[in-house]
Amino acid sequence: MGKFMIGFLHCTLAFAVFLGSASCKKNELISCDEMRDSSKELNGYWRVSQYSDNNQDKTNNFSAITVKFNNSYQFMMYENGIQQTEGSWSIKHGEDFDKLSIVIPFSDKPYKFFSSDWIITAKSSTSITLHNNTNEDEMMRLEKL
Repeated sequence: MGKFMIGFLHCTLAFAVFLGSASCKKNELISCDEMRDSSKELNGYWRVSQYSDNNQDKTNNFSAITVKFNNSYQFMMYENGIQQTEGSWSIKHGEDFDKLSIVIPFSDKPYKFFSSDWIITAKSSTSITLHNNTNEDEMMRLEKL
């Protein structure tokens, strides 16, 4: 991906996050103030502590995976400490729930499953629980390292 396109995506995401913050409404799952704090709390390295799909525990498939969220909304994924792919992330505020959106280039399989709109169902300063927006039977919990 060219530097222009990456710059364009970062500017677009920053603007989208700004707009989302300006029109934030109360969330039944997590308040908007908590979501703004989530943006700050997401910065850093995380590991997949739990992953299930269609009620099947698949956590072991991700034991070597570490992800990093940074201040400039860049998302990086590492396997056994070696960077495998990168993309972008944002938090989208909604009337009923808020989403963590992760975008990874289409060619970066098998890591593509991260690229989705994840509904934030629980969070703390050390963990965040997500459900896939299009497949509610897919759940991922991340723990901060």
